[in-house]
Amino acid sequence: MRNRKDLQFVTKKSISNEYPDTENKIRDNRNRPSSLKISSLYYNPNPLLTNKAFDFVCKFKSDIPQMNNHTIPVVFCFKVYRDSKVVFASEEYIINARNNTDEEWIQHMNPFSKKRVYKFEAFIKYNNLSDSKSIDITVE
Repeated sequence: MRNRKDLQFVTKKSISNEYPDTENKIRDNRNRPSSLKISSLYYNPNPLLTNKAFDFVCKFKSDIPQMNNHTIPVVFCFKVYRDSKVVFASEEYIINARNNTDEEWIQHMNPFSKKRVYKFEAFIKYNNLSDSKSIDITVE
């Protein structure tokens, strides 16, 4: 076993001396702007048949540099439109999203009874950040 005196301890000073840009990169990383972005929306199964339940899926990512690897309480909700009129508005769900990690929210949906085209619009927000995205869903 090595003697404790033989071990080199890594200190901020030794990292800075060995890797002079490290401290600046860490500082720059924390100063980058925060973001919250929906990357995709889709439904499963596809095609969607009448009288069949389905899943509405929203993939998103939060990037809040000041929060490091903590969880972020992202608010998620969605609306369903038919002919530009809201036919359903969900409640607001709090998703404890892992910061700087791709997340996925799956909302199980009851079946539609008629063949139609619907528009689904998802909304996410955290503090003053928000994003929305919409897709058309055709029930066959």
